[in-house]
Amino acid sequence: MYTLQVITIGDAVGDIAAGQKVGVKTVAIATGPTDYLMLLDCKPDRIIKQWPEKLEEIEKVFFF
Repeated sequence: MYTLQVITIGDAVGDIAAGQKVGVKTVAIATGPTDYLMLLDCKPDRIIKQWPEKLEEIEKVFFF
C-alpha cells in the first residue's frame, strides 16, 4: 500500500490559498513577485526564502 502526500508549492497568495482550499499542506517560496510578509500572512505550513539545494534541506522542507 502506498502513502500519498500532496503539497502545494507556490510563490503567490493565490497558490497558498488554493492549497488550503483543497486541504493539502502548503509551502510558500518567497522568490517571486509576492513579498515575504504577504506570504507569511497567508499562514502556509512552511515558508522559505529560496529553493533548497541539498537533499537534507529538501527533506526538511517537504517531508513534514
